[in-house]
Amino acid sequence: MALTSHFRILSVAFYLGFKQAWATRITLFGSFLVYGMILIVWAGILKIIPVETLARLNLTATQLIWYMAATESVLFICPFSFFKDLQNDFVTAQADLALLRPYPASFLRAGLWSGEVAFRFLGLVPVFFMVSFLLAGPLPVDFSALAGFVLSFPLAVVIVLALTYMIGASCLWFVQAEPVFWIMSKLSFLFGALLFPMSFYPQAFQPLMWMTPFPAYVACAGNWFLALPPMFYVLQFLHQFLWALAAVLALKIFDDRVLRRFQTGKGVQIC
Repeated sequence: MALTSHFRILSVAFYLGFKQAWATRITLFGSFLVYGMILIVWAGILKIIPVETLARLNLTATQLIWYMAATESVLFICPFSFFKDLQNDFVTAQADLALLRPYPASFLRAGLWSGEVAFRFLGLVPVFFMVSFLLAGPLPVDFSALAGFVLSFPLAVVIVLALTYMIGASCLWFVQAEPVFWIMSKLSFLFGALLFPMSFYPQAFQPLMWMTPFPAYVACAGNWFLALPPMFYVLQFLHQFLWALAAVLALKIFDDRVLRRFQTGKGVQIC
C-alpha cells in the first residue's frame, strides 16, 4: 500500500476520532475538572516538603508542581481507559470484520484514538498552564524546554496508544482486560515516576526504571520542567524514540497474534 494511501486512511480515522471527542466534550470537561482538582490537592502536599530537602535534590516546589502537572497531563490527554472501547468490540464480536480488512485493525484504531487525543490536548493544555501558573507561579524553565515538551509529546502518545491496544485485546486471553489495565496503571505510577522526579528514588532503582517504557511517557514529560543539563534531554529524547519504535513493532506482532487467534476460532469463545 502506497504511503499516500496510509496517510489518507489514518487521516480519516483521525478526523473521526476528533469528531467523536467533540460529540462527548461535556464528558471531557468533567475529566479536566478532575485533573484540576488533582493538581490543587497535590500542589498543597508538595508545598509542605521542607525547602532544605528539595535543595539537596536541586529542586524547588515550583518545579515539582510543574513536573507533576506535566506527567499527569499525559495520562489525562491519552488515557489507558481507551481500552474499554476495544474490549467491548471484541466482546460484542464487532471487531471480527475489522480484523479481516486489508489495513491493520490496530493502526486504524490508533488513528481513531489519536484524533481524540488531539482534541484532549487542545482542551487540557490551557488548563495545565493556567492551573500550574496559579499554584506554582511562572514557568521554572525557558520556552525552549516548553517546545521540547510539545515536540516529544507525540512519542509518548505512540507508546501509550500501542500499550492501550494491547491492554484492550488482552481480553482474548484473560477474559477481561481490567486486571491488565490496573497492573499497567500501577507500573506507570511506580516506574514512570508519576508524582515525584526520579531523584526522589533510590539510586540503585533508577537504572531499573529507565530500562522500562514507563518513564518514556510519564517522567520524560515532567523532566522538561526541571532545568536539567542539555545532554540529559538529548538522551531522554533518544530513549523515547527507541521505545516508541519498539511499541510500534510490538503492536504489529501483537496484532498478527490477535488475527491468528480469530482465524482459529478462539477469540470470541474466550471473550
